[in-house]
Amino acid sequence: MGRNQGSGSKRGRDEKDWKEMYKDRVWGNECLKVWEAIPEGVRERFEGLIARIVGDLEGDRAGKGRKKAKIEEKAQDKVDVSQSDVLITLEGANVVTPRGKWKISLTMDYRMIMELKGKQLVIKKKNIRRILQLPHINARDRILALEISEPVQVGKSKYRIIVLKFGGKASPIAKWHNLKDINPQALEFKGRPDDDVLAKYWDGITPIKPRKDFFASADSKSAITCTVKANTGALYPLKEGLFYLGKPLVFLARQDFEEIRANRGGSAIGAYFDLSVECEGKVYEFGMISKRQNGSIQGYVSKISQLRIKEEASQQKKKTKSVLDSDEDEDEDSDFAPEGEERYVPDDYTSDEEKLQDMDQEYKSEGEDEEKDESGKGREEKAGSDTDSV
Repeated sequence: MGRNQGSGSKRGRDEKDWKEMYKDRVWGNECLKVWEAIPEGVRERFEGLIARIVGDLEGDRAGKGRKKAKIEEKAQDKVDVSQSDVLITLEGANVVTPRGKWKISLTMDYRMIMELKGKQLVIKKKNIRRILQLPHINARDRILALEISEPVQVGKSKYRIIVLKFGGKASPIAKWHNLKDINPQALEFKGRPDDDVLAKYWDGITPIKPRKDFFASADSKSAITCTVKANTGALYPLKEGLFYLGKPLVFLARQDFEEIRANRGGSAIGAYFDLSVECEGKVYEFGMISKRQNGSIQGYVSKISQLRIKEEASQQKKKTKSVLDSDEDEDEDSDFAPEGEERYVPDDYTSDEEKLQDMDQEYKSEGEDEEKDESGKGREEKAGSDTDSV
């Protein structure tokens, strides 16, 4: 009993006087009323408990303040969209990443605004690096992927590629607004499938599409099934690069390829092989590709290599032309002295123009001398003939 009282007294002495610290707080006054209602003989036993309650209340208050500031900050970032600015609306668009049935609004100034349960994402035209319009590997649905320069954040995850899926029974229908204010050319894609509407919405950005003459799988599809780190997905070999629709989403631009090769897979029966791509110092492995696709992938690798050779030759040609043009400019500039300086000319220096004039003069002089010789010779012959006749 004595030990408990001593312990309680020590705790009470160690605690700061919460009555002074929090006397201006509303909840501090409430605690003080409770404290005063406790009989004096037993107050000491409750002092530590009330002090901890007061501390917890203070912590909750600070936490709520931070949370409120965060909410206010998000509210400031949220964009208010006027209905008069909206061109197209898609309700319940099937977005694969970030997953959900989002409401999508396309505005007159080329912004795509995505909304879901109080969350809002704004994609501006200037942040779109490329658009991919692809058939789904299931041959029923269609895929539209937007690669953006500034990732958007939903929860704890950040996304650099936004993927939408169209087709099937749940495909949304685009609703058009403010048609009278639209340039007639913008209505050319009205009534087309929703992925066409989105792909052609951003004027000046040409969507990337598969080309059968560049790649076709053994099943005449634009994609093949493969795995990345045990996750199964679809790989699209495109002229512009490689797009992996799976986890993680990856687009590798062809210009960044350092090496691409098809390797023998790890299967004992040799039913699969791997595609390895070194890009910007990092190696990407696409594994478990069916051996049936070997011919298609080898053809793709060969075409990529040929393109690289042509591009390198073209760059070398441009570089050589630039060097030659630079040399010609230097030769022309060498005829002129720097501004503010007189060009040094040797005493015996003769310009090209003066040389041509001298040569022309010499040529004329030689012609005149020949004419004189011929005329003199003629006169001599005539004189000789006259003498003979005499």
